Amino acid sequence: MRVAGIQPPPPPLRCAVARTEHAVTVTAPHAAPVHEGADIRPFPPRTTISALLYAQVQQADGADWRNVLLRTHSAPEPDDQVYDPADRPFFQSVITFPYADIRGTLDALGLPADASLSVLAVEFLPTAPPERDPLTAGLGSTRILRTSPLTAVPAACLPQRLL
Repeated sequence: MRVAGIQPPPPPLRCAVARTEHAVTVTAPHAAPVHEGADIRPFPPRTTISALLYAQVQQADGADWRNVLLRTHSAPEPDDQVYDPADRPFFQSVITFPYADIRGTLDALGLPADASLSVLAVEFLPTAPPERDPLTAGLGSTRILRTSPLTAVPAACLPQRLL
């Protein structure tokens, strides 16, 4: 059944989060538009993906926990000279938050170095000209296609110097 003017919701955005000795890495796949059963995804994709990194902090009264935004990053623009069009069905953006940046932000905010972290990925529709920072200065001027659920950064046994 088709009803004019109604758009089905986009599929959920699922991001994968990895923690290494040096960084937190977020990987998220771009949407795959389909028309009459055929994949019409452009290569490189026209959507952009950004990530937000949060720390979970307990309220001063101890009654609840809050998410405090630490950093935002956008994935680098895809370079069609680097990627093979055969990879089109699997195209993903990778965003990295180095521990030096995370630690600096936690220190600046007076938060503990071992605070629990989580991430949220956001996929934006294309704009002309492309918005350089759609999550901060450009917030509200770029349409959001879909967002991921808040995803916990896995705990890891990290060297003491990183904590």
